Amino acid sequence: MKKLFLLMVLSYSYYANATFSIIAYDEEEYGVAFASCAMLSDNFDSVEYLSRVVPNNGGVVTREKSFPLTILFYSAEGMIEADVCGGQIIGYLIENDPENKPEERQYLLLNSASNKLQYSS
Repeated sequence: MKKLFLLMVLSYSYYANATFSIIAYDEEEYGVAFASCAMLSDNFDSVEYLSRVVPNNGGVVTREKSFPLTILFYSAEGMIEADVCGGQIIGYLIENDPENKPEERQYLLLNSASNKLQYSS
């Protein structure tokens, strides 16, 4: 009976539709975690396309895949390194959305310059 129950749980979770984004900070270390419902190919590096972390300075993450976002995230990474405030970085991401659909993305950012969580939704 236990084996059957486990199989049912695994089958159910395989088709679950849930997304999340998390940024964590602990003693000058930043980290990100995310999940997306987007179907991605095996050769798609979601970490490279959906997040950037600057050691000791901050991080930014989104759950919406878009190949042009990579260039935008490299710009955000440079802004984090330059200690630009988080609200300004989020504004930059929204204003420069590569597909002109910022309302379809959610950005989450935490950096040492603003010392508080910034997000868009």
